[in-house]
Amino acid sequence: MSTTPTSISNANSVPPQNSAGFGLKEMMASGALYRHATGLLALAGVITLGIGLIMWASKPTFVPVYDRINNHDAQSMAETLRADHIPFQIDNNSGLILVPAGQVQQARMKLSAEGLADTGGMGIEVLEKDQRLGTSQFVEKARYHHALETELSRTISSMRNIDSARVHLALPKQSVFIRDRAKPSASVMIKALPGRPIEDNQVTA
Repeated sequence: MSTTPTSISNANSVPPQNSAGFGLKEMMASGALYRHATGLLALAGVITLGIGLIMWASKPTFVPVYDRINNHDAQSMAETLRADHIPFQIDNNSGLILVPAGQVQQARMKLSAEGLADTGGMGIEVLEKDQRLGTSQFVEKARYHHALETELSRTISSMRNIDSARVHLALPKQSVFIRDRAKPSASVMIKALPGRPIEDNQVTA
């Protein structure tokens, strides 16, 4: 007599569980998942802070091109700087033109070339203005003297680390006798940019 084998199931047997799901439950139960997430958030915060600091440090410091300007000059200066692709800002309180500290000298040279330098007066261009008929020789010499001082002030102001300069010339009247001729001299007043000391070679020059 033949018998047919029958399968016997064990009621106490436990079906196999997914190892990944089992591991996740263990991590949640032990708090490891929370610690892992906290670590990732902290790392993301540090990275974000680092990027912010780098961007802040790389942002240029803007300083005034000149200490004083009028509204007409400010508009002309802005147009000149924009045409030369020099970044600038306009201070809302003072109306001053601000440029990156590293481009102050470049901006001044550009503005000076357009006759927009703040030197407190006119330079050689004063000699190009129409003079009245009968202008005395004394007035002509005074205008020429002032023009020389202004041009020298502009040249010195365009040098590195210098904010502004004023020059006073002493040009003695020359004698026909060589031994009696006095040498001309100059007094120079210089204002350095904040935190930018004047170098020895600049003083020598």
